[in-house]
Amino acid sequence: MPLGVHSDDMVYPQVRKDGGIQITGLENLMRLLARVKKHGVQNANAHEVWDDVPRLAGRSIFSNHAKDSKDLSDLRCSLAEAKLCMTALNDVRDHLAKRIEILQDACIPMVLEDGIKTLPNEILSQIFEHGHDMWWDGKFGTCVSHVSRRFRQVSLMTPILWSTISSFFPDDPIQVFLSCSREKDLEISTLFDCDLSEKSFAKLLRPHLNRVVRLETDDAHALEHIGLTNFPHLRALHCEYPFYVNLSLWHVPLLSDIFAFNMVHGPLEFYSHLTCVDFGFIDGLDTSFLSFSQAASLMTSLRNLSITVSGCSGAVPDSEDIPRSRDFHTVHIETLMINISHSTPRNFVARLYDTLGILFPSTVLLQLTDLVDENPDFLRNSAGNIFPYGSMMNIRLSSVGDTRQSWEQSALLPTLVAACDVVHTLHIEAPMASLFGPRTMAGPVDIDWRLFTSLRHLQLLHCNELYVSDVKQLADNLIIGAEPEAGLQSLEILSCQNVSEYYLSGLGAKVGPEIKWKL
Repeated sequence: MPLGVHSDDMVYPQVRKDGGIQITGLENLMRLLARVKKHGVQNANAHEVWDDVPRLAGRSIFSNHAKDSKDLSDLRCSLAEAKLCMTALNDVRDHLAKRIEILQDACIPMVLEDGIKTLPNEILSQIFEHGHDMWWDGKFGTCVSHVSRRFRQVSLMTPILWSTISSFFPDDPIQVFLSCSREKDLEISTLFDCDLSEKSFAKLLRPHLNRVVRLETDDAHALEHIGLTNFPHLRALHCEYPFYVNLSLWHVPLLSDIFAFNMVHGPLEFYSHLTCVDFGFIDGLDTSFLSFSQAASLMTSLRNLSITVSGCSGAVPDSEDIPRSRDFHTVHIETLMINISHSTPRNFVARLYDTLGILFPSTVLLQLTDLVDENPDFLRNSAGNIFPYGSMMNIRLSSVGDTRQSWEQSALLPTLVAACDVVHTLHIEAPMASLFGPRTMAGPVDIDWRLFTSLRHLQLLHCNELYVSDVKQLADNLIIGAEPEAGLQSLEILSCQNVSEYYLSGLGAKVGPEIKWKL
């Protein structure tokens, strides 16, 4: 509803005979604007400006002059006059808003066109490069080259637009891409191509194998069959499908990044060059943690390791002892990401932790989702020791264990910090887990706060078993009562349903900026 007009006072515009809209009160509004132009904008009580009722000129609405019925009649006339002006003003405003919207819609393509026309080719080429980075199928160059003659000229002068090639491309476009990409590095995909051996793809690509830096495939055997194994500058290999991959016959001396759903075998020097590994365990594949552990121990240059375990409900991990060539937490890497989901049993998870115990990552991201077991403790290895260990840890638990009661004894927060004396940043998202152990009528759980010595930043997200008394303990012991140069620098409480904003507001006033919340 327009500002200043009530529903009972609404006067709707009428349609004139010529099809235009007649705005009620427009003449009144025009006279008002003429008075404002003459006298300037004055106080709302200045009747010589605002009113079309001459008798009110020079008199105050709140003066003692307004006593009899004639004064009341004048005031009501003035009120009706003001409402008519407001109605007209709202109608004009609505029409102006629509007009502005129409003009903006008309201007935008012309402004863009004018801007593009004046844009130097070098800048337009950079814009195309960013567009190419956002497309996954390599067809961005083809699309922009069909827009206009200038776009085609600029795109053909931008080699990177033609550097992503799929085996599904017809022969002629492949030749165009290889030519237009000039000496740029190539990204090649043969994903889901069952007819690879029947195409001339290998013949077209072979002279350019030294330019291939990224390869996506779901059938390494098919590549071997057509003789595509010599990639002297290949840096990233993406093996999409869970087939056994053996790179012993491949020439990939610079390979550093690999994604695979099954073990990738190769010569010893192959493992030592890997810096980024993304590996998956999926149901239906034989799992040898011994082989995986041996391969991991050879990755001496490893910086980032990502592991996905999905649906291994029927998987039976091998029972062979895993020889430990190094002590726990002695191999430094930057990030360790683990995502375990879909009914994977606890013994499978524990064996995975056994193979990764030598790692000391700076950042640990552990996500456990939809895991049901009589024993919900999916954070421990086969020896019963807590696995997550790193300077920064992000632990996310969702639907882990069969019931909420399964986690009542967990005391998740002190358990995690007790097992990792180097953690300075800890993020926990655990709707079902008790952070401090079982709640009793006797009072707060006794906690050894010395375990938290290294912790500086704590974020608790969707921790629905967190209560006001728990937050009070954290604030009293790790912020208010902390030793100098110790304690929490930030405590974030985010969407924890049993902690009220009222309490957090009061605590924030007492504690200061160290505590943050969002409910």
